[in-house]
Amino acid sequence: MKQEIKEYLEKLKEKFIKNNNKYQAYIKEGSKLIPIGNDNTMSKIKTLLDNNLPNSGKVIIVYYTFIMKNYSYGPLSLVCEIYSINEKGKLSKKDVKSAGIYYTEKELEERGFKKNDYNLVAKKLLKGTIESGIKTKYTISDIIAM
Repeated sequence: MKQEIKEYLEKLKEKFIKNNNKYQAYIKEGSKLIPIGNDNTMSKIKTLLDNNLPNSGKVIIVYYTFIMKNYSYGPLSLVCEIYSINEKGKLSKKDVKSAGIYYTEKELEERGFKKNDYNLVAKKLLKGTIESGIKTKYTISDIIAM
């Protein structure tokens, strides 16, 4: 990995942790994603959701993973999970849609990370433009080109 990319990722990771937003939760209302909250751990996001879950609709959880060496696809990934709220008022695990988006070194060098990429990914996953699951690998350039 190039040194400048490594430094860029380290600064980005520090910023996420400092701002307490490595994990983020949103509620879909109409065509908008309304923030519920954010934290640095999934368990705290789940607790936050337990206390703030609406009666129906969709909940989107977005999180970021930084891999500084020995990565297969890219050093940064954005994972988007979309849950329906079931009749019991809980997140439905059987109806979950998810996709992992990778940022390659070249993409980070040329384009960088944009803070609203999650919105683009969530909307394309909701519309079915991108396939849910781990079988298909996408880069952020793939998502933008769709």
